[in-house]
Amino acid sequence: MNKLKNNFDFITTKRARDIIYLITKLELKKSKKLNILVQSYSCYAVIQPLIALGANININVVEPDTTTLKLSIKRLKKIIDNFKIDLIIYQETFGKHISDYELDEMSNLDTKFILDRCHTHPFSKKMNYKLLSKENIIATIHSLEYGKPYSLGLGGIGFFNKKYFHENNIKNICLSELKTNRDLGLIPFLISTLYFVIFKYSPKYFKQRFALAKLNKSKSSINLNQLKISFNYKPSKMPLIQDFLINSLLSSKNENKFSESFKSITNKFLRLITFYNSQVNNKEAYLVFKSINKAEKQKQLASKGILSYSFFDNQFHPYSINEIIKQISPNNINLIKGKKNAKLLSKNLFNIPSKFINKKDTKYFKNLNFFYKK
Repeated sequence: MNKLKNNFDFITTKRARDIIYLITKLELKKSKKLNILVQSYSCYAVIQPLIALGANININVVEPDTTTLKLSIKRLKKIIDNFKIDLIIYQETFGKHISDYELDEMSNLDTKFILDRCHTHPFSKKMNYKLLSKENIIATIHSLEYGKPYSLGLGGIGFFNKKYFHENNIKNICLSELKTNRDLGLIPFLISTLYFVIFKYSPKYFKQRFALAKLNKSKSSINLNQLKISFNYKPSKMPLIQDFLINSLLSSKNENKFSESFKSITNKFLRLITFYNSQVNNKEAYLVFKSINKAEKQKQLASKGILSYSFFDNQFHPYSINEIIKQISPNNINLIKGKKNAKLLSKNLFNIPSKFINKKDTKYFKNLNFFYKK
């Protein structure tokens, strides 16, 4: 862990959801019971640690707004009052940043926030400083895996409100839970990096076959046994090699010339395998499209060697809320009444992780409808 010049602190984890687990576990010790608000049209990884922490957590689920794909700020105050919400996990769906209006409104609400920024590019220090200047926003969480479905094993980062970080001794909690008796992790890291490089720079024919295979695999049946197993989730140890790389990239300047040279190399390497091509997507991590013929459009893109993804293809990707409720006590999940927006959105929306496309690929997007207006 290192202190950033921007007056907030961070931890690194093997998976971004580990940060949700650590914070929720900490808050649970304080109050013994928690009411947490999340949105549907999200990833199962968001609620997995909440389910794993047991019966004293009540998960309140609200449908997203159909234009922003996020929680409606206008509805939040009423929901907080009616359901006594202790903590909100607020998702920046597909990397759309919180507006100044949303931020001002959130800061006036009587509850704590974790901002799920796993769809955004993680190193926008200026944006994080702005968000974490609000006392009730206790953390922003980021994933270096925003190019899903390709996981590089780089892990997650949690930036913390400085006051919350030190009052709750987050550094030592992270060390004791995630950073003892851990592996180097070099081999899995090298394999996953090679996997990405081969796909991104391979010939078009290979990309076509790979994209079509991935598309077909995503339509396979859901394994509910795997869902039951996942309830036993526990945070994983952060491998040393990933921890070293990310910390060297995020740390403040060092007078040691060797350290600065290594940091520069690390920076370039991580940008090569995780960052956007700004010429293609105006710095957006995902290109989001809307079509009533989603499957047909995705197949057309796959035939050009472009992998698109139905992320999210369910209320809590890849599971529906009913499938989850059947496997756990229904008393732990409260569905707040509203239009079934998540199901509607999952039928029509698909996206492309921008780090896998090149400028020449944009010609295939001319006949597609961007969900967010350009």
